[in-house]
Amino acid sequence: MLRRAPSSCTTGFALLLLGMVATMGSACATGVGGEDDDSGPSSGAGAASGVFTLQAPIDVMNAPEGYTIALAFDHGSLVADGKSLASGDDVRVEYDDGSGPVEIDRVLDDSSTWNTTGTIVYFRIQPGMGTYRLKYGNPDADAPPANPNQVFIYYDTFDGGALDDGWTSTAMGTAIVAEPGLVCPSECGLQQLDGTLRFRANTGTGDFGDVDASNLDNIAFLHREVTGAFIFETKVTAVSSNLSGASRVGGAMVRASTFEGGVMGAITRNALMGSQQVLTRSTENGAVTPTAGPDAMLPAYFRVQRSGASVSFAFSDNGRVWTNLGGGVALADDPALVGIPFANPNSGSIQSVDVDWVRIRLGFDAEPLASLGAEEAL
Repeated sequence: MLRRAPSSCTTGFALLLLGMVATMGSACATGVGGEDDDSGPSSGAGAASGVFTLQAPIDVMNAPEGYTIALAFDHGSLVADGKSLASGDDVRVEYDDGSGPVEIDRVLDDSSTWNTTGTIVYFRIQPGMGTYRLKYGNPDADAPPANPNQVFIYYDTFDGGALDDGWTSTAMGTAIVAEPGLVCPSECGLQQLDGTLRFRANTGTGDFGDVDASNLDNIAFLHREVTGAFIFETKVTAVSSNLSGASRVGGAMVRASTFEGGVMGAITRNALMGSQQVLTRSTENGAVTPTAGPDAMLPAYFRVQRSGASVSFAFSDNGRVWTNLGGGVALADDPALVGIPFANPNSGSIQSVDVDWVRIRLGFDAEPLASLGAEEAL
């Protein structure tokens, strides 16, 4: 059994809906990334380190350079067999383009945990052609490379005292944005203890254009730019308890501009009723089409994906299994604006939605697949 020193397989699982690995190809999108967090003890690619005793090849197919891959594998069995640490610190992803293996950043999926049968880790496809492997079996492993901004185009857990560069709060139509930068845990630790953005706004009697005779959006929108094909995902943890039932807050939106009658698509949530809803406007000043979805509890996960000009929307209760609510809008503008919408009709006061994190990764028409090969001794 592996044990940590005092301080002074078989074929693995194919990816579950989240996109798996590949080898090469030119990137199909770019984005405005967040600031890299290099404060950790081991961030970024580097030479292989430590004494690892076991490995398994990662079989990859048809993913472009820069794609963020999710690999699902049975870490629980490795721990039970004494092959890996329960903390996952010895689980590394290595890439070799022929010049020697290097460890690349890998991060645990927000909805996943170590020491389970379905542990999910993400990593990014590297430039050129090469091979990938998962290695483990080092009881003295140091902290692994695990910088999410080396894995995703952009990743933000809102742990700092202010918003990252690139975020903008826009009041569209009659909406009023107030104090969009409140960050927990100091101000809202009862909602989240590990970092939350509380986005506050007053949209008065405003709402999305489907309930406005002029078809205009009277909403608040917290957004940033992204280009090309992308997947934007966010986790909403709480909404104000005194919002009206008709309020539609949180979720994911993409727009061509902040013009209140502009082309847009969004997936959002009725604040108190809890039902998911897709809203789309296909032409400037055109009618907004609502598409109702099922109810969901908080926390809730939302996704907007663009491939070419086609946009689609999905939500999840757990961040692993996604329900697609369709599309209905084409948006080819670059850069596009992606972010979090907020419509608070009839209350006339400042209300809020709490967001745990957002992430952006490359989009792809069909999710590339990856699987874990047979275990080998190093």
